[in-house]
Amino acid sequence: MSDIGDPTGAQLAAEVGNLDPNARRVLGTLAVLGRAPVSVATLGEVSGAGDVRSGLDQLDRQRLIVREPGDRASVTPGVHGRLKSLLATDDEVDAVLAGLTRRADDGRLTAGDLDAVDEATRVAAETGRWPQVLRLSQASEPTLAATQRVDVWTRIVERRLEAARALGDQGAVAHAQRELDNLAAMDAPTRVVTTTAEEREERAPPPDRTGVAWPLVLLVGLALAAAGTGLGYLLGSETSDATTVTESSPAETTVETETATGPTTTVTTTETETTTETQTVTEAQTVTETVPGR
Repeated sequence: MSDIGDPTGAQLAAEVGNLDPNARRVLGTLAVLGRAPVSVATLGEVSGAGDVRSGLDQLDRQRLIVREPGDRASVTPGVHGRLKSLLATDDEVDAVLAGLTRRADDGRLTAGDLDAVDEATRVAAETGRWPQVLRLSQASEPTLAATQRVDVWTRIVERRLEAARALGDQGAVAHAQRELDNLAAMDAPTRVVTTTAEEREERAPPPDRTGVAWPLVLLVGLALAAAGTGLGYLLGSETSDATTVTESSPAETTVETETATGPTTTVTTTETETTTETQTVTEAQTVTETVPGR
């Protein structure tokens, strides 16, 4: 192709018309599947081409395809729409759907084929091919479950649900709905909350200073008690002949009564004074002296 970036419809039709039948079959399959990369093995089975690699080589020289990793190929961007109008006939679409379903039924559908299944079911749904959508999506279930490609899996099951509703298959509707619920749970994001050191410090409760102080007070009290016991023992041994002198003064109560020409007013004043003095002498006797009140 002289200018693959912007070929005219006539130029593209001429290029396609000059392809050998082998390359044309391969390109027809790729035109149905759009930008989905397709493996060489899948292309050989679905397209019916006898020699897929030689067809891919010719298409590559014409810059009609792009080689993808994993020995796969897809249509060159920018020409898919026009190639689809030229090659994606009803018969071609039916052949692609049948080939992918057969491959899935035989257990040969691989993870690399899922993009092709995704695109094929989309095309089938757009054209109202509901039985084919339901059949292919059901046959692809084991591969979808094994690969755990939740995004592709969800899209295919959504189309299966649409097809089941269109066909009135209530059992398939219920099964597809349950599967979508499970997929939604699998794809639910896990919320991870991270905090900085400053945020953690702000959120932390204030330290229990009472809980920290009580053990300290207890230890100090025990230490003082021990010191007091030792001091008392020493004092007791040195003052075995102690004399205690106690001076007390009795309570003194004064009652004053004032009488005026009006109501009688009584003022009571109570003064209590007790004085206790303790003196230590060397004699082992106790003298109690009572001092009269003033």
